[in-house]
Amino acid sequence: MFQTLRQHKFGARWAVLAAVWAIGFAALSFYWAAGGRWLISTLAHSIQDDVRSGDRGMIVTTWITGGLKLLAGLIAVAMISGRDDRIPRWMVLLGGYAAGVIMTIYRAASLIEKILMEFDAIDVPNSFGEDIVRWYLVLWDPFWLLGGLLFLAATRGYQSKS
Repeated sequence: MFQTLRQHKFGARWAVLAAVWAIGFAALSFYWAAGGRWLISTLAHSIQDDVRSGDRGMIVTTWITGGLKLLAGLIAVAMISGRDDRIPRWMVLLGGYAAGVIMTIYRAASLIEKILMEFDAIDVPNSFGEDIVRWYLVLWDPFWLLGGLLFLAATRGYQSKS
């Protein structure tokens, strides 16, 4: 009984962190979609160019990605108590594991790519920008990787609840 209670608290902590990560990141996307510019200079040159020119496709994409991040945050919120039957358990598990696996694999691969770029093992595309590689190495790739790992830990904790 005490082991189950400890697992629940442990899993709920990860779920809270995953929810904060996702909802905070969604807020940043919505800020960008609404015209905000904070941290834009840390993104790939092609993204910066689209933002500065007011490209409608980029704006729509940013709203959509913000919505997906918010959805991920709601999945994490559903994992916190584990007693809410409004969302079927299998959907929470599927969403949590899908978010965690996709973010972790994609950003781990991206991190390896940026390390190879930093050490001149592969070329940096002009559309990306050599001056941006380090931003991805120290900020964006680790941040996304953290999100993926948080979702995996939260979902594992949620799954262990009976």
